Amino acid sequence: MMLRLPSLHSLISLPAMLAVAVAAAAADASWLERSNRHSTMVIETLGPFHPEHASSLGVERFDTAVLDNRPGNAKRFDSAARRLLERLSGLRARETDPRVRQDLDILIDAVTRMRHTRTLERRLLVPYSDVPKHVFEGLQMLLDARNGESRHRNALQRMRVYAGLERGVAPFAELARARASERFAIAGLVWPYEAEVRQHLGNCERYIAGIAELFRASEMRDWQSAHERLAAQLRAHCEWVREVVLPRARKDTRCRTSCMPTD
Repeated sequence: MMLRLPSLHSLISLPAMLAVAVAAAAADASWLERSNRHSTMVIETLGPFHPEHASSLGVERFDTAVLDNRPGNAKRFDSAARRLLERLSGLRARETDPRVRQDLDILIDAVTRMRHTRTLERRLLVPYSDVPKHVFEGLQMLLDARNGESRHRNALQRMRVYAGLERGVAPFAELARARASERFAIAGLVWPYEAEVRQHLGNCERYIAGIAELFRASEMRDWQSAHERLAAQLRAHCEWVREVVLPRARKDTRCRTSCMPTD
């Protein structure tokens, strides 16, 4: 069963319904409302760790936040996911409607899988990602021409956060390097594939230029200085990838025994 967001409630009623059918639908809507509240709880709990994804779902309050790359992010996520699973399991134990229980099962399975995947990735992989692509996509979703002016303004605020221009916020690229570097000394971690890293490096300037083009197309004002700062940071990050990550990247596309979980 697909997760239902509150914005989809209008789909459960049709103007041409007979009065009896309307009454039945209204009574039936209560389980949808409960199920939607559970879905919202998941988004609100995990959204701070993946705000760009929450934004893509239309949750605008996450528009100005960025992926949590601060120290201790892995422990914070695991703790939040564990508490969320406890709450969802408690709700399921008390729920009597099989439809709501089914939706809760879906949520519990999704959060469990996400938690397990994050645990495995931390245990097995060097935490490397394509930072310029992530930043570009985090701004592109907000600067979509179909979005209103408020979300375009949110894109500028998010870019300032990426660039570390807000008080108490470190640049996103700097945090990404720190989270990767603190794991370099751990023996046996799997490094990214060399060809993939080279592709990322080849696209670095395209993403930087693409961000500028997105803002120009949006007709937003006063974005240039923040973009200039962000562009310099992304270029520095790509040079770090070239000097530090690329020489250690694995040559083989295959994931050997070191990539496989032991439990």
